[in-house]
Amino acid sequence: MPISITTGGKIITGGNTIVNAGDINPLSSQGVPVDGVDGVAAQGTLVIEQPVTDGDQFTYDTQEYTLLDTTLAAYDIAIGAGIAATKVNIVAAINASGTEGVEYHAGTLAHPTVVATAFATDDMVVTARSTGTAGNAIVSAETGQGLTHANNIFDGATLGTTTTGVTDVDGAYEGKISAGGFVFDHTNEDMYENVGTQAKPAYDKIDA
Repeated sequence: MPISITTGGKIITGGNTIVNAGDINPLSSQGVPVDGVDGVAAQGTLVIEQPVTDGDQFTYDTQEYTLLDTTLAAYDIAIGAGIAATKVNIVAAINASGTEGVEYHAGTLAHPTVVATAFATDDMVVTARSTGTAGNAIVSAETGQGLTHANNIFDGATLGTTTTGVTDVDGAYEGKISAGGFVFDHTNEDMYENVGTQAKPAYDKIDA
């Protein structure tokens, strides 16, 4: 619902005051806005173009996975009847989805720092669970026997090659907003609030 503020007072939407919303001040009294930066989660791609070999291994962060014809322990991934089935099993193991004890060995837990997307043809995109530059340091590597076939490979030694992780930064105002107060910036369509130490976006991209 559009919000239009030109003078001080309570926030009004459709003629109704938002309960306990605090006072809002006109933009002209708040100084220069500093736009925030939206956080981005790092991503990397694993390419599986050819059938894997019994004993092939790879790692995300500190967790190693082993591809086996017959799984033996947690984090072992079952090699399927064909390459397509193996790809499904890899995604299932990383996300702990599907059927435990079938696609991967019992005891395998969802990876704590990354999540996998289903293969698009030969490419599986893996995304850090949290936004920020720290995701760019998450290891994506072949370990032990590695991935035997040369066409089965990561796009980088860490996440961040497919999509670079970016740390979220709050916007702020070089000016004062009264305690518990808000200001709406019609230029970047953000609502800012006083949180005690700085003004930061309270609601993103409100229709002005």
